[in-house]
Amino acid sequence: MTHQGFATTTRGLRRDTPPMRLFEKAKHTDFFRMIVEGVLAETGYHAYLTTLERNNLMPGQCRGVALLKQDESRHIAYGVFLLFRLLAADDGLWAVVEETMNTLLGPAWQLSN
Repeated sequence: MTHQGFATTTRGLRRDTPPMRLFEKAKHTDFFRMIVEGVLAETGYHAYLTTLERNNLMPGQCRGVALLKQDESRHIAYGVFLLFRLLAADDGLWAVVEETMNTLLGPAWQLSN
């Protein structure tokens, strides 16, 4: 999803039409909570924290990154919870979630490697 696609999806969250709103919420949640936070942020935090700890560097920074990781895990858990609720409301959204993940997971993995 490009910056433009993300902006369009985010604007869609403000729409009043319930079916479109569920669609946009599912797409946005999948993109942001699962891909950005779940893959990219977690990978980056893990690499950074591991490097600091292995080299016994900046214990205060290590503690801060550990707290960031803890916070990110809450965001991811909320994303999973929200996706379950959205799918319970409309199981047709599964195709949206699956397509978003299939489209973005490859590029996200390439960024994280």
